[in-house]
Order: sequence, then C-alpha cells, then structure tokens
Amino acid sequence: FEALVGAGRPADAEAAARACLARRPDDAFALVALGNLVRGQGRAADAAELLLRALPLNPLDKVTRFHAATAVLAHARAVLAGGKLADATAALALLDKQPALLAGEVPSGERALRAVALVKLGRTAEADAARAAAAAVPGSRLGAAYRE
Repeated sequence: FEALVGAGRPADAEAAARACLARRPDDAFALVALGNLVRGQGRAADAAELLLRALPLNPLDKVTRFHAATAVLAHARAVLAGGKLADATAALALLDKQPALLAGEVPSGERALRAVALVKLGRTAEADAARAAAAAVPGSRLGAAYRE
C-alpha cells in the first residue's frame, strides 16, 4: 500500500487496500490507511466511514481517534457547503452522531462548525452559544479568531 502511494499510484493503493478489506474487513491498518488516502482525495464521507469503522478495533489509539474526528468534521463541513437549509440540518445530524468523539478530539472545531450551521438555520442564540463555547476551549486557535 505505502509503496503504491509513494510511487504516485493512489488508485492502485486503494484497490490493494480494498482487496485486503474484502479478505479481512476488520484490518485496522487497512481501514486507517484507506481512510486517510481517500480523505486526501477530498472524499470526506468515505474517509469518515472508514475511519469510524477502524475506531472500535483500537479505541484507545489517539491518532486513529483524531483522524476519525477530523474526518467527521470534514464530512459535515462538505455537507454544509451545499448552502441549503437541508444541508445545514444534515451537517448538524452528522455532528450529533459522534458527540463524545468530537468533544474529546476536536471540541473547538465541532462547536465552530455547529455555530455556522445554526446561523444558516436562523438559530442565532444557539449559534452564539456554540461560538462562545468554541472560543472558550483552552488552547484553541479558534479562540483568538472569535474574541472581540
């Protein structure tokens, strides 16, 4: 897999990882590697699905937890970018499916994205609370962006 990616053959790497997963669907390495590969190709929904499948196989692996959380955020952000009210509702639903993971790994990102979705839905009071929560996360780079 890594040799194929390194050789600039991502389609072959994906095919190899999928063949491995066809034989061993619970191969955590293949799930994570393929999830990261497709995320790099802008396929956020596929990446989130693969990385979330890998998570229960090694739930204490901090790197897998972080990659799964950021993939979920990327998927929700891509859905939200559709610009319709239904997209904002769908993005919130994606965030609501993984509350513990997102709160533990990317709390400021989840709250900031939630604020954007809520604004699009006209729920300004909830958006203000989510924005304030994002800014209040210790060590968050988002905090500086939201301070007045």
